[in-house]
Amino acid sequence: MQWADPPCRGNPDMAYPDQPFPFTGGTSAFLENYYALIDAVKSWTPSPGIVIWGFLRDSHGGVEAARRLADYAAERGVSLIPGVGTSGYGGIYYEGEHPFSARTMMERYPELVVANRKVDELGAVERGATLNPLDPRVIEWLTEGIDWLLETFSIGGVNLELGDFFVAQDEHSIARRAEIDGVENEFFQMLALHYGELISGLIAKHPGREISYATYSDFPEEQLRRNAAFSHRIPAEAVCQWTLTRSQESTDRRDLLPKRNRGFAHLFSIANRTDQCDLSERVARLCEIASRSGFEGVGIYGEIGWHHNEYARRNYEAFQRYTATPGEAVSFC
Repeated sequence: MQWADPPCRGNPDMAYPDQPFPFTGGTSAFLENYYALIDAVKSWTPSPGIVIWGFLRDSHGGVEAARRLADYAAERGVSLIPGVGTSGYGGIYYEGEHPFSARTMMERYPELVVANRKVDELGAVERGATLNPLDPRVIEWLTEGIDWLLETFSIGGVNLELGDFFVAQDEHSIARRAEIDGVENEFFQMLALHYGELISGLIAKHPGREISYATYSDFPEEQLRRNAAFSHRIPAEAVCQWTLTRSQESTDRRDLLPKRNRGFAHLFSIANRTDQCDLSERVARLCEIASRSGFEGVGIYGEIGWHHNEYARRNYEAFQRYTATPGEAVSFC
């Protein structure tokens, strides 16, 4: 069975920082599972890395468990990259009462909360409330929290996500977006303004640490030409993450891309049922596209185990193979 558009997209409420999504496995399960993953990937590529969303949770041991995991990875040459929701997705401390939890921040400072629209290829729909990513007090809070994260744990950097095409609807944000020239899409305008302010300070204070940010978007040439200027406001040292799940483009668009780029695909996931498919050819194609475009690697969900079902092992072997040799000849339907 070949993979097609998934019949569902997971839980849409997960992007809201005021929605609880607790981890129920406890500290032992958290550490043992990630120890096994670290041991598995440490020899896959010269510079293996694992992005962890929910790196900090009360339910799996909080700061102490996260510190043990980070030290374990660093000792084995694997770069841990905690995911940080800068508007949605929980903030720095994903679950629990903590100064760097987005949920805690929203409860303490309701004046920093803003309504959003989700603006993507399906149109614009109303979405939930989050912290206002263009408020200077939110930028200051994020900067302080990410500084703490990078100084407390032996990690390679952070992976930032603003929210699933979230566009703030307050008057200040609307006015700021109107000032952006050369960027037509409202979400890319938000990326330019938000990350332009946040990442500049982080890059200056943490040289050598990776600061990456998600666009949630593929990079077709027409879209890039309409919005490429968004990255001119973001430090060139940051890594721009593009979603290649359905990418089919074959032309080289490096003249329109930021200096540093990485691919990501919503694959190997129970949430969208891509755990039920043979993804070998899809993985080969997206690795080839990323390599041809000069990307610094490709990532996948990795949500399922090696022995999850009949497809899992073959899909992981394909991912290992084609990330190592992305130009290897392969036929496609």
